[in-house]
Amino acid sequence: MNDNKDISNKNCPKCGKPLEIRHGEYGTYLDCTGYPECKFTQNISNKRSINSTKGSRSLNPIEH
Repeated sequence: MNDNKDISNKNCPKCGKPLEIRHGEYGTYLDCTGYPECKFTQNISNKRSINSTKGSRSLNPIEH
């Protein structure tokens, strides 16, 4: 696993693999590390914080 990835403390509800915190055009989301076999994603832009391998941090929606 790549150390540069920001892995959350949650596992995918579909396959059980860790979820990665990603930042995209439409905000912050969780993405399954089992991609491409598992395509689970979850929007977390509206959540205040989440625990990850890089520590607990605040997540704010990306402003355009």
